[in-house]
Amino acid sequence: MSFSTKVSNILGTSNLDDSQVTYLILFSALMTVFLIVSFLFLVYFSCYRDNFLTPLEDDSHYIPDCLEPPFENIDDIKGDEYKNSLYDGLNEKDKTRYKLALKFYQQNKPDLSFNNAYGEIDTTYLLIRDRGISCFYFDNYQEQLSELVQNAEDEENGELTSSDIFSTSTATANNTTTSSIIANATETTSLLPVASSKKKYSTTNETNSSTVKSTDYRSLMFSRVPYFVEDLTEVNFTTSEMSSAMLNLPIPLKNRKNETVYFETKLFDFNPETTLISVGLATSPYPNFQLPGLSPYSVGIQSDGSLRLSGKPFLNDLDLPVILPQMIEGDVIGIGYKTITGSVFITHNGKNILEIVKNFRAQLYPCIGSVGGPCKVTCNFGQLGFVFIEANVKKLGFCENHNEGSIGAPPLYSPKMMKKDPLLDHGEELPPHYPSDEETFFGPKSLRSFNF
Repeated sequence: MSFSTKVSNILGTSNLDDSQVTYLILFSALMTVFLIVSFLFLVYFSCYRDNFLTPLEDDSHYIPDCLEPPFENIDDIKGDEYKNSLYDGLNEKDKTRYKLALKFYQQNKPDLSFNNAYGEIDTTYLLIRDRGISCFYFDNYQEQLSELVQNAEDEENGELTSSDIFSTSTATANNTTTSSIIANATETTSLLPVASSKKKYSTTNETNSSTVKSTDYRSLMFSRVPYFVEDLTEVNFTTSEMSSAMLNLPIPLKNRKNETVYFETKLFDFNPETTLISVGLATSPYPNFQLPGLSPYSVGIQSDGSLRLSGKPFLNDLDLPVILPQMIEGDVIGIGYKTITGSVFITHNGKNILEIVKNFRAQLYPCIGSVGGPCKVTCNFGQLGFVFIEANVKKLGFCENHNEGSIGAPPLYSPKMMKKDPLLDHGEELPPHYPSDEETFFGPKSLRSFNF
């Protein structure tokens, strides 16, 4: 019995020649391979689906769930028992700060646009091309609390007025009969409560207004400037109040040879026992009275070694992952961002630690904050060598080692250079030195004494 006959008997068919059997076996083998490959791809995709986010959709942003704002309004906290207990555990000043941070988020929605397309030209790209690394600097402190506090106070006063109006309408409805009797009365007797109703209403108002406790928003106002910037990238925090500084430009994403952008910060002049420093990434605008990692769409690495994501916005939340030891003066924290996958990784003193978040695709700004005491933080965006060796080898700085730019920085003038610069040279001061035959300013004496 031939091979084709055996196959025909197995399949329950007849009259299959050798060529048909060969095609059938080949088709079955291809289908088997296709099914196996499809199964393996599904398994791989389910495990590593983060790497399959479409980098071609450059205009689409993506925010991980751990960075989404947990609450839109202050009343939403009551729906979460755990978060409500954390909020109740805050002191009055921290509660007020959280309320103002929510109002800031409601009034100033952050820019979440994301575009890492190659070949597009925008203002940031032109600045980097022309000025190089000198176009990056931390913004000086700008007042945000004054207008925010005023709006919060006006809103709170408006709520009190509405409650008073509601109390007035309720009291009027309850005393409709008495009011009608008083209005229709033609004689006054001791049994008619002529003025008692109005007196009772005013007393009720006084009682309601005395029981309502207003929030002291002005307690968060800075008595002096909380920080100042030196040499473009050195931030000096001068108070113990919570504050943060943000870079003027976002992390450069377009027209780069490297898909990774990296920078480092070095900590100076702080007491680790009392001062908490936070270094991270945030969207803009960002409240400068909050640390990075407390307001929506931000991450922060704190000097106590803990990682703070904006999904946990309360300071007394101790359920934070600790990824680094307690930091001291001279420690270097590095933050890298991978534009393709939206991953953020952390380095400590030149050692790569781990990726703290994935799929964070938004327009991000380096942000530095401090609370508890004065400190100084210097940032290196590529103007100097990195402690992380891989960043030097792969040129992961903001300008990819093209720090001077096409125009370059303006010239540096100093008294020593000005004396040697031929372009700045000038003649002698008046009166000049004349030869011996010209003893006076107006010429030789012979010409002076000549009579025309």
